[in-house]
Amino acid sequence: MPPVAPIAFLDTWNATCQSSVSSILLIPAGKTFLLNPIVFQGPCQFDVRVQVDGDIIRPSQLWGGKIDHWLLFSHIDRLSIVGSGKIDDQRSSSCFLRAFSSFGFCRSNAQLLPTRALVAGLRLINSSQMHLVVGFSSAIRITGVTITAPGDSPNTDGIHIQQSHHVNVSDSTIGTGDDCISIGTGSFHVNVSWVTCGPGHGISVGSLGMNNSRAEVSDIQVGHCNISSTMNGVRIKTWQGGYGYAKAIIFENINFTAVNNPIIIDQHYCATGVCAEKSSAVQVTDVQFIEVRGTSSSQVAINLNCSQNVACTGITIQNVEIQPAQQGGQTSSYCFNAHGTVTGVAMPAVPCLMP
Repeated sequence: MPPVAPIAFLDTWNATCQSSVSSILLIPAGKTFLLNPIVFQGPCQFDVRVQVDGDIIRPSQLWGGKIDHWLLFSHIDRLSIVGSGKIDDQRSSSCFLRAFSSFGFCRSNAQLLPTRALVAGLRLINSSQMHLVVGFSSAIRITGVTITAPGDSPNTDGIHIQQSHHVNVSDSTIGTGDDCISIGTGSFHVNVSWVTCGPGHGISVGSLGMNNSRAEVSDIQVGHCNISSTMNGVRIKTWQGGYGYAKAIIFENINFTAVNNPIIIDQHYCATGVCAEKSSAVQVTDVQFIEVRGTSSSQVAINLNCSQNVACTGITIQNVEIQPAQQGGQTSSYCFNAHGTVTGVAMPAVPCLMP
């Protein structure tokens, strides 16, 4: 199948974008398009919907020069990308799909979406890096998407959110080789619900504070999610030497199946495995684990490993029941400089959580 000439798509895009009424760019069902790198440029006159009912596949050959994207939607507000089609990167490109508003930019290898955007129903597969990135954006809704990559593929986060607020992710299935969803610095009022996660590294806030940087994250809600066969369950991870805060975070109504580290706060996160102790840390406060149940593949099911110098405070463990995945196994808890309360059921018990 020869690649489709980008000019054919661009002509259609320009007509759609310049329309004096809301318009639709249609990728028709039953068709497969082998598409080379392309930029869909805005701003547009009115709302634009990209209806992806067919499949878009990236050519397998390498690109020359400094091209670091595949499909780039640039400077577009009120964009919808919807449909039941498949977007297949074939694990080749350095940037899967990008879209951003006039004040945004894309530095990660995935999608970067504008203000007031909707992504619904798509199948995103086999990115060599992050599949979908929301950055410098607000009022973003992602629903009904399926994201898949091999479980051993590094850095293939399903959805990464950073520098964005009022983001909703719902009713989606994600299985990759890294975090199903990762929430980075500058994220506020993020709601994740009814997501099925696995394989991968679970649902994470972080990593935060890398290279001694400031992190700011608050008002995060993760609820009604099923996580199975992942390296972590629900996690907050920060680097030593960072500063700032991660606060007002709720993990509620989470179900685990054979998950390593089901509940983990890791303030000694280190990619190399050996990092020096530092005096500053991102402050983790007001974190709630409520109605969390399931099975753990690791003995330590609740791991609250906070900074030596900046304690975690306001941690709530409420009605948490995590049993061993293996018959005859045991689960336990671990705390380091963690303060909070236990209410209702706690299995395993968390006597190490200080007042």
